[in-house]
Amino acid sequence: MDLTELTTYQALVYRSRANRTVKTQVEKVLHEYNLTMAQWAVLGFIKDAGKRGIRISDLAARIDTSLAFITNSVNTLEKKGIVYRTGHERDNRAKLVYIANDYRHKVSSIEQRLRRQLCEWYGKVLTQAELETQIEVFRKLAQTND
Repeated sequence: MDLTELTTYQALVYRSRANRTVKTQVEKVLHEYNLTMAQWAVLGFIKDAGKRGIRISDLAARIDTSLAFITNSVNTLEKKGIVYRTGHERDNRAKLVYIANDYRHKVSSIEQRLRRQLCEWYGKVLTQAELETQIEVFRKLAQTND
């Protein structure tokens, strides 16, 4: 493709279509577990925090979104019995969020299933090198603060 011939609006449409296509692949799996992509991201970072738990404000910073959005996501996950909160031992205002014990194993199985689904789908569309380049480009773009 000759990039000098590509308009900005054409490039934006490609990006938007690609995002929707990947989102559809992810949602196919997450729908079976009654989770949204945002809830899955929140749940993943809570899992990463392990036994020490994670504060809602730290979740918001890690995901780069608002405190209100994370609070709503945690509230929804808590109502589903997937996560729970406890008081922070050194800060009475803060709450730590954990994955419910009976859901912890399910997070790993969802991750494995989602990874298999995406690898299978990506494998039909991209080479391993193209996928690695895509992830590296996204990582670099995500690290800019402009």
